[in-house]
Amino acid sequence: MCHTVEGAIGKGFRPIIPRETIGDRFPGVVQWNLYDIDNKFGDVESTDSVVDYLNGLPRFEDTVPKNLSDPQSEVLAPANPA
Repeated sequence: MCHTVEGAIGKGFRPIIPRETIGDRFPGVVQWNLYDIDNKFGDVESTDSVVDYLNGLPRFEDTVPKNLSDPQSEVLAPANPA
């Protein structure tokens, strides 16, 4: 999990980690890693808030110009789910 987050950071992304999707044989390890990630690398959020955020983004079809001569209007993403 940590290596994936670090890889995302290395590529210029700020990852969002859905808390309920992470598991390990040792629950304390998961909690520590999530705490560490949330404080240093990314955002740890509930799965419901991540899904709500993603569902609030504009559809891809609404963000691309109809043809190459049409200027693309600026599309704003919704506010952070936090």
